[in-house]
Amino acid sequence: AAMRGAGPEVVRLRAAIFEDGTTFGDPEWVQILLRRRRSFLQGLNAGLADLHKASASNMTRDAVLQELTVSRDAVVASISYVPEGLESPPPVAGTKAAAQHTLIALANMDCKERARIVYFSLIRNITNPPTHSDGHVMTLGETVTWLAQNLNKQRDTVLHSLPAISAP
Repeated sequence: AAMRGAGPEVVRLRAAIFEDGTTFGDPEWVQILLRRRRSFLQGLNAGLADLHKASASNMTRDAVLQELTVSRDAVVASISYVPEGLESPPPVAGTKAAAQHTLIALANMDCKERARIVYFSLIRNITNPPTHSDGHVMTLGETVTWLAQNLNKQRDTVLHSLPAISAP
């Protein structure tokens, strides 16, 4: 028996993207899923550029953290998904157009979060570096290299997923 108030009793799948690239559901929701993927890729690309800069310029840990924070804020601010034909200002509450505005606002927040997650991981690992198998803490250079390898793996996964998306 389902517990009342514990969560939705009925879950409705709005859209899906399958491993072979086929999609299911409302085309608008499929586009939101693809935009989410593009936003993650945008965060990965920007993070990799920041790590390359840190590695090439021999920056201090504090300088790297400052650069990552500034870059994170700029990348997150640059992400916006507004489909063509969306009314502005927002329509009257309770209408289909108002519901679409709410959906787009939520999609924008989620897309921004995808990029923010990349930087959260970078900042966390620069602040508290991982350790080698022998227990020694990685140097800043080792941490930057390790993070870049991890981001490149994630980037390759996104770029090779179907349907194909172009790098932002």
